[in-house]
Amino acid sequence: MIGRYIDISKGGDNRRSVETRPTRRATPTHRGILRAAVGIAAVFVLTLSSGCGLGGGPRPRNGYSPTTGLVPFLGLDDLGTHSYGFGLGEGSGIVYTQRGGSIDVDHVRGAADITKHAYDLSYAALTQGKTTFSLSPPFEFYTNRVEFEYPETWGTLSEEAQRAIAHEVSLQVAQTVGYNSTLYHEMLTWLGTRFLLVPEFYSAFSWEDVYSNLLGTHLAVRALQDPAGDYDQAMTRLLKAELEHLGVVSKDEAIRATNSVKGQWFTQGLLFPEISRRHLDIGLDDGYVTPALIPGVSEAEPLDYPAPVLDALDTYGFTMRYTIDSGHRADRTMRDIAGADGPIEPLKHYPAIMAYIEDEAIRVYGHDIGQ
Repeated sequence: MIGRYIDISKGGDNRRSVETRPTRRATPTHRGILRAAVGIAAVFVLTLSSGCGLGGGPRPRNGYSPTTGLVPFLGLDDLGTHSYGFGLGEGSGIVYTQRGGSIDVDHVRGAADITKHAYDLSYAALTQGKTTFSLSPPFEFYTNRVEFEYPETWGTLSEEAQRAIAHEVSLQVAQTVGYNSTLYHEMLTWLGTRFLLVPEFYSAFSWEDVYSNLLGTHLAVRALQDPAGDYDQAMTRLLKAELEHLGVVSKDEAIRATNSVKGQWFTQGLLFPEISRRHLDIGLDDGYVTPALIPGVSEAEPLDYPAPVLDALDTYGFTMRYTIDSGHRADRTMRDIAGADGPIEPLKHYPAIMAYIEDEAIRVYGHDIGQ
């Protein structure tokens, strides 16, 4: 699914050796449970009390693992209305679709809003002649940075032509940043990073994560092109329509489908589930992400989504350098895995990192990755 794994410990493919890390299992102590509860409460309060995230971007959202227990499940009529800023009208939780499998609605919304924020920043930069912009998802403490080089003929174009090109380029740049930023989050948590003291390894690359996030970036690109110009209204409409297209089932059917893989894809823990079904297809092999469908629920064919592309850069003569940087210890591990001397460049370094994670998922943890 991801490709051939190269043994990093032997120095293959110009990658540095990475020491074997101890197994990270979600076995919370009483102190860990208390810290996690405090972290979750902090996220909840900050989400409700802030109209946006740090740095003027989208507000943070909680996500859910597609397991039963305390996880909320939704039907089509429970989606509510999308809000980029403050809002209490959104439905939160898991839906199940016949063609897209389990989908975390909060991940869809969050990835969409990061994409919108990246578009706003990219478009502003290009229409103002700036060469860089940066974006940091709320409360995650890492930074996406994009650096542009303009075509030599840029100054000869009319303002109208520049705005049209900036719009087209920014749509692709925004989706690339939105998608790869969510992947970086999954990589960090796989490698042990905790946000607000909450352990997240148990859910890193769970079977709905990548597909939900990619779906969100696609919806954002469509919403940003909506003729009415109202992003929230467009997202509300587009999300419902796309879930219908994917064959969303009722809340009760979604719970039954999820329970059918209990004990196989996940087991219920004291506070966090233990997830053994991971999804590592990020589109590296064929440019598409295929969803993980629960067996026996439907005979419908899966609907693949294309990973972001940047062909508009070549079309209009731009070059771009895109990096992600942070002070998280796991970032240093990723650099070692990829042989990077500076910040992670997703388009260059993710294949090596994903190969490492795929090998570890199978060899160390015995996870099912759907191969």
